[in-house]
Amino acid sequence: MRINKTDNVTEVSEFTDLSCLRSADLGSPALIIVHLQSAAAPDEKTRDFLRSAPFITAAAGDISDIDVRSAFDLKISDEEAALLPEKLFKDKSRRQINEINAIFIAARKGASQEELLEMESRAFYRLMADKNGGGSNE
Repeated sequence: MRINKTDNVTEVSEFTDLSCLRSADLGSPALIIVHLQSAAAPDEKTRDFLRSAPFITAAAGDISDIDVRSAFDLKISDEEAALLPEKLFKDKSRRQINEINAIFIAARKGASQEELLEMESRAFYRLMADKNGGGSNE
């Protein structure tokens, strides 16, 4: 297995089984991109790991197996994998990135559209308070 870690992104490739993600040293990324080749469908423990992950999960590649693709938050092409981190995180502080992740993770766990919009609104006011040096709307 090949693991490439940066401050906000961990990319995983060259593996034979998705279950290896559970024991891998992935660091503390905001986003994990798993480059799928011909990976078998994840077992239930791996699905649980991905569902409860404290980061956004993205499957990169041309895998048509719905069981594999459905385990991830995002399904992207290999070309998109190279651009996604910059699109999501360019010029953002770790606090901003954490706010973005919290909303993605809440969506993964089944939050309603109303709950997600409320989270987004609260995050906006917290970040504006940080920027302006005032109190936040927590």
